[in-house]
Amino acid sequence: MISAPGKKVVISKNGTNAQLQRAIEAAVPVATAQTKKIAKNFKGRNEKETAAKVFNYLKNQVNYKADRNEQNVQLPSAIMRDRSADCKSYSLFTMGVLNNLGIPAKLRYASYANDPTPTHVYVVTNKGTIIDAVYGKFNAEKPYTYKKDKSINGMNINYISGIGNMPAKKIGSVDWAKRVGYWDKISTGEKAAIRAAAVTPIIAGGRKIILAMLKKNAAGLATSLSKARTANPNGYRDLEIKWLKKGGDVDKFNRAIKEGSTKTPTGKYFHKLVMKKAQGQSIRPDQWIAGLVSALFGKKYQKGQDSTITIAGDPVTVTMAGVTFSAPVWVAVLLSMISLALPFLLGSVASSGPGDVDPMLDETTPETETPRGGALAGAVPIIAIGLIGGLVYMAAKKGIKGKK
Repeated sequence: MISAPGKKVVISKNGTNAQLQRAIEAAVPVATAQTKKIAKNFKGRNEKETAAKVFNYLKNQVNYKADRNEQNVQLPSAIMRDRSADCKSYSLFTMGVLNNLGIPAKLRYASYANDPTPTHVYVVTNKGTIIDAVYGKFNAEKPYTYKKDKSINGMNINYISGIGNMPAKKIGSVDWAKRVGYWDKISTGEKAAIRAAAVTPIIAGGRKIILAMLKKNAAGLATSLSKARTANPNGYRDLEIKWLKKGGDVDKFNRAIKEGSTKTPTGKYFHKLVMKKAQGQSIRPDQWIAGLVSALFGKKYQKGQDSTITIAGDPVTVTMAGVTFSAPVWVAVLLSMISLALPFLLGSVASSGPGDVDPMLDETTPETETPRGGALAGAVPIIAIGLIGGLVYMAAKKGIKGKK
């Protein structure tokens, strides 16, 4: 049995099919980690026999149930608990097992009409064995009109298997925690959670956003946190531990603050949002995203637009899409930073960038931020156990619903 609690991530209805595909692909590392202990049960004498065992399990033990308007990505733990899934979740389970057994495979997205937008996904090994439990016939597939194969590069089992026993040097957070005497005070479960967070893609993406924010001294946060470190060492240590629990290297976090504190504060609109929050006002998730894009990229955020920024020092490369995707992670950390930096934020100023305008701030619309008890905060606990949170910004208007 899989020990992790069964979870599913709900994807809202107002996004794109391409975003749903990216969500599935981003979940592969977590699926691999969750199936590590059970993968051996599917091992056959050869690749084809192994693939047949996975196929037979999904076909005979897991009920097929297609998602409708609301798209769900179920991880293997949820499949084992509920015994029901659709093609997306079948594929995640299959990829996880095959990764653990060292069998290279790819996701195949297929369409059966004149529209190339895929309506089904299943798995094909690199040697050509087809695993599609929805179709119902092993090593066979329904004739398609269009197809796209996607190999999940950089997500092999050598990377994932390190969650439980990765050397400390590969997770800088462990080095820091041992150095300050914190590591020996926490439970084995807490240590495992930190290691898992360190390699979970969505959480790692959120950490990159925070580091970029600090290195740019967005809203003057690096300056204010540098002062808070001296004035409130206990509060600052609490912030370091929160960063640690997100799988972050605390030494890198502190270096980013030190580097940013030497620079002129930037991001006038982002600073405005930070000040509003510091004064107790609520900020919508879309406003946080728009403000940070403005501060980091110096341009107005537009849906569907993307851009990349690379910040010197410890290399940090950030994209606009990454800002949106990992928002539940970095917003949660941001709120903690604002709370600590509050005494030094009041009265601070920030300069405008080339495109630093109020792109999405609507003063007439009630601001409904829910960082602790609502939708945004709800994503954070899911992320904390290694799921692909942040998918509130992702969706499938024509979601993959399985074969007809």
